[in-house]
Amino acid sequence: MRSLIIEDEPLARRRLVKLLNDNFKDIEIVGQEDSVTGSLFSVPRIYKERYLIRINSRMVPVKVSEIAYFFSANKGTWLTNKTGESYVINPSLDEISENLNPDVFFWVSRNCLVAKDAISGIIKLSGSRLRLNLEPAPKFPIEVSRARVEDFLKWMEE
Repeated sequence: MRSLIIEDEPLARRRLVKLLNDNFKDIEIVGQEDSVTGSLFSVPRIYKERYLIRINSRMVPVKVSEIAYFFSANKGTWLTNKTGESYVINPSLDEISENLNPDVFFWVSRNCLVAKDAISGIIKLSGSRLRLNLEPAPKFPIEVSRARVEDFLKWMEE
């Protein structure tokens, strides 16, 4: 087993953590043992803060906090912001989900990732499924798949 000791300087640690998070998705980083508590400290995962949207010849930054949901449709991946504007983006939903905070976004179905604060209501459907009311309202129904309902409800209560 290999160990990685991170120096205590905060800037160097943040840069190293970002580098590791960008290149190794399933890595846990721990530092030196704390002499007071005797425990190891964990370095928090760094999540994406904005997406760059290309609109013709210009690019517009969109903060993740302004995004209501992501969805796949017509062989593309789309981002919808909280004002209801939708944009095509390059990364796949898989790539997007790896870079978003799971406390904020939940993968409700094969083709949709939803921000917690975009959910305005939940309707129970037959077969243990749920339909979500979102703000802004999408042009298609957003349903939580049966397999994800239990995890979704736990996530909503956090």
